[in-house]
Amino acid sequence: MQMIDELKDLAAQLIVFIAKDPIQSVQYFILILTPLLIVAGVFSWRLQKALQKKEREAKRKEKLLNKLHKSRNDAIAVAEKELKQD
Repeated sequence: MQMIDELKDLAAQLIVFIAKDPIQSVQYFILILTPLLIVAGVFSWRLQKALQKKEREAKRKEKLLNKLHKSRNDAIAVAEKELKQD
């Protein structure tokens, strides 16, 4: 119960501070918010790079599998031709 009263007092002090000096309170708000936005931007950029890397790897694997299937199908076709000729 004492903790709730302390939080209420702190909230009241904050409201009084904002009412008395709104410009400085906005400056503090921006000062606190800026590093959080920078961190969010860095994480977003890293996530974007990781997704791009994953897409490149998936395309490369798909390309390799297509080549493998094509060569396998070509080998089967050649073997079938040889069997028909014999």
